[in-house]
Amino acid sequence: MQRDGWEWCAGLTVAEVVAVCAREGIACAPVNTYTQAAQDQHVRERDMLQETTQEDGSRAPITGPAAKFSRTPMRIRSGSPALGAHNDAILRNSESMRLPAIACALAK
Repeated sequence: MQRDGWEWCAGLTVAEVVAVCAREGIACAPVNTYTQAAQDQHVRERDMLQETTQEDGSRAPITGPAAKFSRTPMRIRSGSPALGAHNDAILRNSESMRLPAIACALAK
């Protein structure tokens, strides 16, 4: 955008810029914060954020499956694992690590 465009935008609210651009046939959309995006009507209607219980019992919105099927609705079944929760399994199944390195990593 030319400097004049930036100067023009600086004197208007986001809603005013979007409205003027829409009226003039210019493709335009605001850049939302995470909170604004999470509250967007389209995000809510598509169930894109799903409240999920975490391992510690707290509830958090997690990005839901992008694919939507009418007969087999997809849901998040569990929350995110705690940090390091799967280290044992990952290290034990890693072909690139030798036993002494695994023992050392698991001891930390």
